[in-house]
Amino acid sequence: MNLTEAETHLGLNSFFQNRDRRDAIVAALRGLLAGLANGPPAVLVTHQVNIRAITGQGVRSGEGLIVQPDDDGSVRVIAPFPP
Repeated sequence: MNLTEAETHLGLNSFFQNRDRRDAIVAALRGLLAGLANGPPAVLVTHQVNIRAITGQGVRSGEGLIVQPDDDGSVRVIAPFPP
């Protein structure tokens, strides 16, 4: 894969041990996703709590979801990863 260098983003931080930051982190993640809508594919690495907050679905360690982001920061789940 020809990926760019990794970048940090507030929206990808876990709020598992800091629940009072949940709303700010989820809002930042929705903003990031909205900016990715209609763009090229992107790989995001985050935590189970963030994935569940955005998709309503949980994942185990090492798993993920393939999603299609919309302009409003919501996502449509396409498939689990790995399949």
